[in-house]
Amino acid sequence: MIPYRKEITAGTRFLLAVRNNDGGIPATCQGMSSGCWTSASVLESLLSNPYHEIDLRNFLLGIIDFLLTNQITSGVEAGGWPLGSSASTMATGHATTALVIAQRFFFEDTALVDKLNKATQAGLRWLDNNKNDDGSWIMGC
Repeated sequence: MIPYRKEITAGTRFLLAVRNNDGGIPATCQGMSSGCWTSASVLESLLSNPYHEIDLRNFLLGIIDFLLTNQITSGVEAGGWPLGSSASTMATGHATTALVIAQRFFFEDTALVDKLNKATQAGLRWLDNNKNDDGSWIMGC
């Protein structure tokens, strides 16, 4: 028996219900704009979840598409994911982690894995370029 099976199922149903039309998960309240950090965290959680009552493939692909669409592609923030209006170490860290896990989940779709790999590599470069001298990060940049 999987611990917390009932709670995991209820949580997954809730996430399915609150997902926005853009494929993302609201950053704050149901019906509000989707957030990269929230969407990445949900993707990471669902891909790490040991139990799914239904096939979540399309739901997961919607979140992946949202993250790929919202990755910053130009300027000094290129490769990062935004939290609000600028690239964020927190959003970028969660997005890169979630997309690395997604590569393992969707390993048979080589075109998707290639896209995810390119996005995660860009995210990791952005994170590396925005480290403090001591190797830490400031949450907002």
